[in-house]
Amino acid sequence: MITVGELAERSSVTTRTLRYYDSIGLLKPRAITRGKHRLYYEEDLLMLAQIQLLKRMGFSLKRISGMMHDDKMNTVTQLENQLSILEKEEEKICKMRETIRGIVHAFSLDGRIDWSMVVSLIKQAENKGTEHERLLLFFPKLCEDSEETKRIIVLVNDTRNALASGPDSEMGVRISERLFDLMSELCQGDKQLIEELWDIVCSHKLSEALGCFPIPREIIEFWEAAKKEIDS
Repeated sequence: MITVGELAERSSVTTRTLRYYDSIGLLKPRAITRGKHRLYYEEDLLMLAQIQLLKRMGFSLKRISGMMHDDKMNTVTQLENQLSILEKEEEKICKMRETIRGIVHAFSLDGRIDWSMVVSLIKQAENKGTEHERLLLFFPKLCEDSEETKRIIVLVNDTRNALASGPDSEMGVRISERLFDLMSELCQGDKQLIEELWDIVCSHKLSEALGCFPIPREIIEFWEAAKKEIDS
């Protein structure tokens, strides 16, 4: 038999934890000496490892006790239930990560955090079955961390810096060319798709509804004017 101190040392838990497990009936000692020292069997090391593993999986000590001591409790079912809980938590974390990324990108676009716009984007519908659904496959979203998303942020900021120069300036034309090169890449050269995508870019309401980048009005007006310069 081994003492509580040996069990603690070999399992990397504290003696205080083992005493607590004893008090709640989770892992009781096999014997207690006259000096009131707790003694355990070697196999208790395995039981303790099982407890620690189930804790890391997110199980409460109460559920762990039931799984280990209640023959009527189906351990596999409990594991499947816990897996379902963890998957839901993972989904929440993923959405939280996207929310934070969207806020960071929104700040990069406008130099401030427009909370009403961010909340609107995060709560957007899936838009299944809409005529614009296929465009969602092409246009970067505010909450994404893709290379295309970063290029749009840079493009918006470069345009903001070029507002004073005007859309007919050399800088304005270069920015417009970069924009339409990017759109052509996203749409794989499909001219009709490019036009549809341009309509979304120009529509703050529509781009917001689709979870895309709601571009500031002055940036859109600059791009539209620069586009006319290129088309003329």
